[in-house]
Amino acid sequence: MTDSNWTDGGEAYVAHWGLPEGHPSRVVARFHELLSTDPIEVDALQSVVTPESIQHWGSFDGAREFLDRLAISNRTLRVPGAADVAFIKLVEGSQARVAQKPESEVAYVALVWRPSLGGWRIHGIGGPIPADQLPREKTLDDAPTYDTDANVILE
Repeated sequence: MTDSNWTDGGEAYVAHWGLPEGHPSRVVARFHELLSTDPIEVDALQSVVTPESIQHWGSFDGAREFLDRLAISNRTLRVPGAADVAFIKLVEGSQARVAQKPESEVAYVALVWRPSLGGWRIHGIGGPIPADQLPREKTLDDAPTYDTDANVILE
């Protein structure tokens, strides 16, 4: 790729793959990758979502259709007082699967830090879910933080 072909999408892609392995944005990207299989590997997808949400995902077809047109933000949105909860913005997809500086969100992916399950797990996609409505393990001090974190009040 030459400099004249370099885009914000390319910059976002490089930044995305530079994130730590367990970063919430990488978990969402893994979810998207698993949704791209044909047929959808439901068992594999169940390993990245909360057990409490499995019944709501069904066959995951709706999630695949929804995510296919969106890009994943690299920024982790954190709600003050709920360090074990993270949100990743989904934005209108340009040509990139990830976005460095998302401007207008379409939806949020809600993730919960679940160390007993191996790390961050996706609980839902849509509007922001209040932290007290998420299946949390109350491990506030154990949840990792990242350089890409931004504290926000989501309503």
